[in-house]
Amino acid sequence: MKRILFAVAIVAIVTVAVFAGETTYEGTAEGYGGELRVEVTMDGDTIVSVEVVEHSETPGLSDPAIENVARRIVEANSTDVDAQSGATVTSEAIKAAVQDALNNR
Repeated sequence: MKRILFAVAIVAIVTVAVFAGETTYEGTAEGYGGELRVEVTMDGDTIVSVEVVEHSETPGLSDPAIENVARRIVEANSTDVDAQSGATVTSEAIKAAVQDALNNR
C-alpha cells in the first residue's frame, strides 16, 4: 500500500512540474520594413523573455529598439512601455507583436 501511495505522489509531482513550466508563444506585427516576429516566453502570467526572431528592419537603426523595448516589456511585465527614440515604428511593432503573442495564448 505504501508503494502505491508513493507512486501516486511521484506521478502527481511530475505532472505539476510539467504543467507549471515555461511556455513560448509567437506573435507578429507589421514593422517599418515588413513583418516582425517575436517569441514570448511566459511562466504563468509572467513574461520571462521577449526575443525578436525575425525582422526586416533597418540594421543599426532598429537595434536599440530590438534590445531595449524587449527588455522593458520583460521588466514591466507589460507591453505598456515607452518606444525607443529614433525607432518608433520598430518599437511599436515589437509591442504589437508581443501583444499578438499574448492574445494567442
